[in-house]
Amino acid sequence: MGRWASHTTPSRSHSTTRGTWVLFIPINPATLEVVPRFEPFPALRYDSSSSLDITPLTSPPYDVFDETERASYTAVSAHNVVHVDYPLEADGPGRYEMANATLQTWVDEGSLLSDNSPTFSIYRMTFTDEAGRTRTTIGVIGALEVVDEGAGGVLPHER
Repeated sequence: MGRWASHTTPSRSHSTTRGTWVLFIPINPATLEVVPRFEPFPALRYDSSSSLDITPLTSPPYDVFDETERASYTAVSAHNVVHVDYPLEADGPGRYEMANATLQTWVDEGSLLSDNSPTFSIYRMTFTDEAGRTRTTIGVIGALEVVDEGAGGVLPHER
């Protein structure tokens, strides 16, 4: 149960904290699980000064499409994220260097801008599922502490 911060009944309290509610929650240390840190960070964002529609710049996760679909995303825009997530040399030793070079070029030319301060990014994504139904999901992007798989309730998301 909660208590008034003055620890007296509100009608008898002369405290300046009158009306401040303090909630006491019982915690069982035996079942307490440490939650990984989830913090804001200065994100990179596409420059939206010319268009707020980022559809031509996005793609599904790289592990859910094939080479043909990859080619269709790259044809839509030279700045589609697939150039970073799934570079041409996707299985070769230089793939990470290629992805990094592409990302750095986009930053240098101003296609990607960095936030001035750490932020959480809220997004809404609409897609068609395997049954043909339109679905929408809402999420938040932040920097999550790296922990062992399953620790703190964090589960892997790759296939």
